[in-house]
Amino acid sequence: MNNATASSDYNDDPIGDTALGGFGYGVGLSIAALVVFVVITYFSYKCKRSQTDSLSSSVHVVIHRDGLDAAAISAFPLYTYGQLKPHKGGGAAGCAVCLSDFKESEEVRLLPECGHVFHRSCVDPWLMIHPTCPICRNSPLPTAEPTLLPASQPAPVANQ
Repeated sequence: MNNATASSDYNDDPIGDTALGGFGYGVGLSIAALVVFVVITYFSYKCKRSQTDSLSSSVHVVIHRDGLDAAAISAFPLYTYGQLKPHKGGGAAGCAVCLSDFKESEEVRLLPECGHVFHRSCVDPWLMIHPTCPICRNSPLPTAEPTLLPASQPAPVANQ
């Protein structure tokens, strides 16, 4: 074999072709980088989603019941606002819990120790959780000496 024949065989070999080999390596490297990017993005998404799912499933709301029992709450006088309105004079015209005004026919509960008035549906759940008045934070439970209501005090509505 002469030297010319050996060089022509070398040029026909596709592996030795530097122009195509450089392009092939570039395409292969680009595809590999794209696959790595997609895999990392996918696992990052799955990991983040599993963390938020585990957080949302592990959050529990705990209400500590340090308030009054139902018997103590039902012992507080219950009125319609129309009955109580003339006796309160210039008192509050709205419930401090829900911040809405009283209507004449709504049931309201009077806390006897402090004289504050609230919607029954607002103050009963409050008193089950908190043993104090929502406004003044005094205990609505009667003291050792019962306070006498004046004779002009309206008659309470029967507790239901």
